Amino acid sequence: MRRWFFLPLLPLLTAHAALACEPGPAAGCNSAQLGRAKLAGANLEGIQLEKANLEWADLTGANLRGANLTGANLKHARLKGAELSGARLDDANAEHANLESATLILASLRRANLEKADLSLSDLEQAMLEEATLSRTDLISADLQGASLRRATLRGTFLEYTNLKRADLTGAEIDKPKLRGALLKGAVWNDGRQCAIGSVGECRTPVTRRP
Repeated sequence: MRRWFFLPLLPLLTAHAALACEPGPAAGCNSAQLGRAKLAGANLEGIQLEKANLEWADLTGANLRGANLTGANLKHARLKGAELSGARLDDANAEHANLESATLILASLRRANLEKADLSLSDLEQAMLEEATLSRTDLISADLQGASLRRATLRGTFLEYTNLKRADLTGAEIDKPKLRGALLKGAVWNDGRQCAIGSVGECRTPVTRRP
């Protein structure tokens, strides 16, 4: 069972932040300067960190369920095993971030920059990744079942053994992805084709049976 450290939230964050956090049910630390902050295992559920600077911050195993990280700087941040279900990361810059084994079920990552990020073994079921940049992103063995990747950029993306069942890739820019062992049953490919039953590693066009 996953455990989080229930650290005193405001003193913990204000010790790092240049801007004070506003008290409330979920602390508001918008635009806070938290570069290299050590917040591993912290319970930050529902926190407001819009446009915050979290570059190189250590959030390993932190609880960020429902957090607002819209437009945040997460470059090189360590979020391995973090809980981000329902979190908002629209327009966030998570280039080179470590999100291995993170939980991002129903998270919103529209237009997020995830280039060269590590999302291997992560759970992105039904996540919103429209127009996200996923070039050379490691999604090996990740779960993207039912996720929306409409108009996303996937150049050289590592998708080996990734679960893409029923994912929507309509209009996505797909260039030389690594799809060995990827599950594509029911996925919508970038050209609008629906991948047939048994599609593994490629989107197979259903065979039309003759009468």
